[in-house]
Amino acid sequence: MGDRTPIIVAAIGLIGTVTVGLLTNADKLQRLWSPAPPPAPTPQAAPPPLSADLAPSPPPAAQDGTGAAGSAVKSLTGLWASDDGYRFRFHQSANVFSYAASERGKDRGTGDGTLRGRTLTYGFTSPNGDGVCSATLSADGDQVDGRCHMADTPAQSWPMTIRRIG
Repeated sequence: MGDRTPIIVAAIGLIGTVTVGLLTNADKLQRLWSPAPPPAPTPQAAPPPLSADLAPSPPPAAQDGTGAAGSAVKSLTGLWASDDGYRFRFHQSANVFSYAASERGKDRGTGDGTLRGRTLTYGFTSPNGDGVCSATLSADGDQVDGRCHMADTPAQSWPMTIRRIG
């Protein structure tokens, strides 16, 4: 047994080193083993980081897209809110938009997509995972109503409504 002791000690040390490496990099390994989310449209410009206070911005002056009967639809750019306490800072260029979400001053995810007429189609990333939504911008351009679902559970959708607040 005396001549095997250095080999056994080296094997235990190697196993310990590999275990520490795996535990330290578990988040990276999980991404490798998890299925890739469906690709989302790429925004032209990333939104700036959210701040805890998210002061409302002035209403946008730009007009993008067309709505029913050819009427102009307001840009999504600005601050929006949901009834459950989330805030969304939107940025739009042509028919491509992106947003950053927050709740009580904490970042809660991002999303990006397209606006065609009054129809929004977009993907999002949140602490709970990735998902997709389809929604409709109101005729006055101040409310969005639609449905969303997580990428891994498309049969389980929920309604969403946000209103422009700045």
